[in-house]
Amino acid sequence: MLMNSIIKIPLLLSCLLFLSCSSPSPPINVILISVDTLRPDHLHCYGYSRNTSPNIDRLANRGTLFKRTVSTTTWTLPAHMALFTSLYDSVHGVKTGNTRLDLERTTLSEVFKEHGYATAAFVSGPYLNRHFGFNQGFDQYQDLTDAQIPAELMFQEDALSGETLKDFIEGKQKANRAAHRSITSPIVTEAVLKWFETMEQPFFLFVHYFDVHYDFIPPGKYATLFDPEYDGEISGENFIRNPMVQPGMPQEDLNHILALYDGEIAFTDYHIGLLLDDIEERGLSNNTLIVLTSDHGEEFFEHGVKGHQLNLYEQTLRIPLLFSLPGRVQQGREIANLVRIIDVGPTILELADLSVPPEMMGRSLTPFLFGRMRGPAPPAFCELKTARKDLYGLRGEGWKVLYNKKNRRWEFYRFGAKHGEARSSRLPVPDRFREKLLDDLRTYKQMGNTLPRKDHQRSADLPPGLRRKLKDLGYIN
Repeated sequence: MLMNSIIKIPLLLSCLLFLSCSSPSPPINVILISVDTLRPDHLHCYGYSRNTSPNIDRLANRGTLFKRTVSTTTWTLPAHMALFTSLYDSVHGVKTGNTRLDLERTTLSEVFKEHGYATAAFVSGPYLNRHFGFNQGFDQYQDLTDAQIPAELMFQEDALSGETLKDFIEGKQKANRAAHRSITSPIVTEAVLKWFETMEQPFFLFVHYFDVHYDFIPPGKYATLFDPEYDGEISGENFIRNPMVQPGMPQEDLNHILALYDGEIAFTDYHIGLLLDDIEERGLSNNTLIVLTSDHGEEFFEHGVKGHQLNLYEQTLRIPLLFSLPGRVQQGREIANLVRIIDVGPTILELADLSVPPEMMGRSLTPFLFGRMRGPAPPAFCELKTARKDLYGLRGEGWKVLYNKKNRRWEFYRFGAKHGEARSSRLPVPDRFREKLLDDLRTYKQMGNTLPRKDHQRSADLPPGLRRKLKDLGYIN
């Protein structure tokens, strides 16, 4: 009898040990932050000389930073849709301002909602409007864009007539001209902090900051933070349409524009810091994955143009990417391997111990985050489809090939000491890269047409008010 008891004790201990090891860990919270139009090379943690980003740097120091991350395109709508679906633009189908995501597609937020997470989003840009399908899977989707225009009027413009319609249009145009001058980071942060007071765990939270997007008019001290001695006439207002902001402009004036852009980054970074502080005060830091990225960058005449949605060069294609999760993600680590915006969703899901939907095209980056290096990623496919542009590209480790379908022009670049886009160094295009790009283009377009229904690119049915707003902001013709 004693012998049986002695034998049973180790068995009991083994069973207890097995149960303790196999019991699931509590679910983590997830916060995904997107800072619109943010160039990584203007962040201090990416080597920038100016201290533009102390709070983003803080996030990088306690997590892992990916040094070479590329988007699928160079403007907001399709890039954010790629972020949420882990699909290339030709596959998710939302490539123009008159299309919306098909309900057959699965979004990151839908996966979390299906697993019992509370889901919320706070956005502040016109192309994050719910009409494009971004609200799929969110319990709460709060659009804080352009609060000066009452939504109940903006979406009922067709019901107005006569002087009422005239007055409304004049008032709205005035508000739209102010849209790029609006300040939304405080509004977004305040809304998020209020949501924290009532949120339930576990949660998936998406936060979108828009102030870094032009116009570049940072408020208060941020307007003079990086060039306090400037006394010229150039401002960041009306950045796209200002004829004084042009190639060949005086260097001191261009430097001022860059200083204003950096001021917008610093201003947004301050509000990200408020968000991080509140998370720490609530004791959520150790159980919350925080991911920070962007949708695209911004060009300041490196290739003769300003803004974005114009080409597929590095200044507008590259984005920052940071992951922070204490105890699981390595701290202070930098990854030089090329990764893609479509890899963000699968990585988040794997860190949350959730299954990645088979249709998602990205690959998880968790081996990098856990310190286990892996081989090079497949080349990143990118595209830009507008009324005037039909551009495609492949970005690989150390090289890029670009194809302009309208004029059948090819460009090839190698990145390194001798070659790079900044010097407009064009090289002969190897046949294998031509064939790879064209093959990917055919494949992804075919994938985009394989949904159960044929309306995967159905009209977004934008309200006239929103359509006019996007037109006034310069997004559509």
